[in-house]
Amino acid sequence: MEFRKKNAGSSPISSVLHGWIKQVMFRRDREYYVAYAGRLSEEKGIDLLLNAAKKLPEIPFLLAGNGAEQYRENAPANVQFTGYLTGNILFEFMRNARLQIMASRSYENFPTSLLQGMALGIPALVPNLGGMPEIIRGAGESCEFEHLVDSLQSLYYDPERLKTYREGAFRRTQDFSPEVCRKLLFQNYQECLNEKNTEGIVK
Repeated sequence: MEFRKKNAGSSPISSVLHGWIKQVMFRRDREYYVAYAGRLSEEKGIDLLLNAAKKLPEIPFLLAGNGAEQYRENAPANVQFTGYLTGNILFEFMRNARLQIMASRSYENFPTSLLQGMALGIPALVPNLGGMPEIIRGAGESCEFEHLVDSLQSLYYDPERLKTYREGAFRRTQDFSPEVCRKLLFQNYQECLNEKNTEGIVK
């Protein structure tokens, strides 16, 4: 999925979502739904998100991605499957969310969808797994799977924390800019070389 703004008129789902977008994504009281963008599968923890939605029926969940067929029948009424989104529709989908959520069971060290949402100033809630907690430092919170519901409910209804994370989300993405990554890479290489040279001197 990409977040580059471009003409989404050619999207096969654009006409289907036209009315839904007007009612949901561009309504005046924006920032009210929890967003997920990615593959809809077990390893991504979609069943955990649906379980959280069942326990928090007052919170709308909008899930974007392929694979909804296996979950649609048992999904609670507060879950909306959008299908695969691209272009302007995906951009607005994330930009207008109250927060983004991930519940992946995989050790995802650098999920780009997470960074893309943060670049739009969207706070994140992620599991304590892999590199995700480090990525969202200052831009959201992490939790254990068994605390997902409580953590989501607490964050969703705390505007001050959301504001803080919203302000920190974009700043945090700057730590992963090409310039910063290049500098860190050279530093790591230099440290390795220095360590090797030191070991050679000691021997």
